[in-house]
Amino acid sequence: MLTRRPDRVRLALLTLFVGLSWLGLAIAPASAAPGGNAWAAKACQKGGYVDWVREDGTAFATTGECVSYAARHGQLYTRQPAPPATLTLTVWREGPNLLRFTLTGTGLEPRSRVYLTITLADGLQSTFDRPVNMDGVIDPSFNDTYSCTRLPSFSAQAIRLDGTIIRAEVLNPCTTLP
Repeated sequence: MLTRRPDRVRLALLTLFVGLSWLGLAIAPASAAPGGNAWAAKACQKGGYVDWVREDGTAFATTGECVSYAARHGQLYTRQPAPPATLTLTVWREGPNLLRFTLTGTGLEPRSRVYLTITLADGLQSTFDRPVNMDGVIDPSFNDTYSCTRLPSFSAQAIRLDGTIIRAEVLNPCTTLP
C-alpha cells in the first residue's frame, strides 16, 4: 500500500526550490555588472579593434570606441574583407574645345569618400569630394564639362575605410583625344 508524504515534505521541497531560485536571481546581476565584457575589451586592445565592426558593419576608429560599444551593446562582429573596388574616370570631347567627364565607382565602401582633382596647365588645382552612399555608389556622381583652353588633367581617388587608395586618372585629354 502506498502512503502519501506529509505536506511538510512537500512544503520543504517547495521552500528549497523557491530559495534556490531567489539565490540565482540575486547572483545574476552581479555577474552582469560592468567588466562582464572583459573578453571584448581584450579583443579591442593592441590594435584588435580593426578586426571588429558594429552590427551595422561600421568600423571602429579607436580602441576606446570599440570597448565602449561592446560595453553598451555587448556584441562585436567580425570584419569581413572589403570587396574589390574600382574607379572609372571617363573623359571625352563634346565639341572642339569642350570636354565632358564622368567618374563612377563599383565596390566602394559605404561612408567612404571619393575625391576628384582637376589640375590646369598653370598648376591651379580644384578638388571636389563626394560621399559614397549605403549602396556603394558615389552620390551625387561626378558628371560635368570642362574647357580645353586651360589644358586640364583629371585624377581621382577613393580612400577605403582600411586606408587602401584606389586611383584613376586621365592626363592632358585635350591633347590626346581626337
